[in-house]
Amino acid sequence: MSTARGFGVYRVIKVRMDLVQDGSVDKLLLYSLLDAGSIRIFHGRMAGEDENDLPHGVKTAWRDFCSFVDYDRIPFPLDEGEAQPQSPASPPGEEQVSTSEEQEGDPSIDYQEQVIAPTPKEILLLQELRRVLDKCGIYDVREENLSKLRHLEESFASVGETLYSQGAVAFLKVEPLSFLDAEDLLKQFPEESAKEDFWANRKSEDTGKSRSKVPPKAVFPCFAVVSPIGGIPASDLAPGDTVSLAVPQDSLLYSIVK
Repeated sequence: MSTARGFGVYRVIKVRMDLVQDGSVDKLLLYSLLDAGSIRIFHGRMAGEDENDLPHGVKTAWRDFCSFVDYDRIPFPLDEGEAQPQSPASPPGEEQVSTSEEQEGDPSIDYQEQVIAPTPKEILLLQELRRVLDKCGIYDVREENLSKLRHLEESFASVGETLYSQGAVAFLKVEPLSFLDAEDLLKQFPEESAKEDFWANRKSEDTGKSRSKVPPKAVFPCFAVVSPIGGIPASDLAPGDTVSLAVPQDSLLYSIVK
């Protein structure tokens, strides 16, 4: 099994984010275990004073870093069967009293409607960070791929700024994991990690079909170069014609090509 998957397939990304809001700084620590084409584990937690237990931050050895995050991790996504987060604004019984009063005052209210508490900001942040990581499709990111790491850091910081308006900054570090180390971590969260198993998905998709290697996909911004004099109308383009594209300098593809 380890031979089929090869060496260096697994990587763990360790992340620390500083989130500024109302003059205070919140800290988010998270890690993600990646294989060749999927996110196997994605865990995070808000760090308080106990962050001093990790004096080296993202440079902390991966076992200690992951254990620290998992000790008090945010349930993301909510485990199956777990109750949805409740709003702490109203003590038990108060909601029923207000409903009774509303019945007398406004007969048009639909009393079958349930009030759903908003999703906590921490869960929203983790959901968006995971979406960004998956959308980038750079499961093969390595410590020496500085352009990819900087791109991820900037993308994560941008997500943080949408929820924490005063600013956000992210620090990332990547470590390769041996097959045995990765499997040891995966065994701790079998139900979660099985959902993202790239190898199992590949085997399922290839059943009854010709096997082919499908590299992870990534989308890069670019635009066509318009030449009013030397070009041809777009309506005259035919299969096989060559189209010149320009890549913005702030694109990850630009730094790779350069």
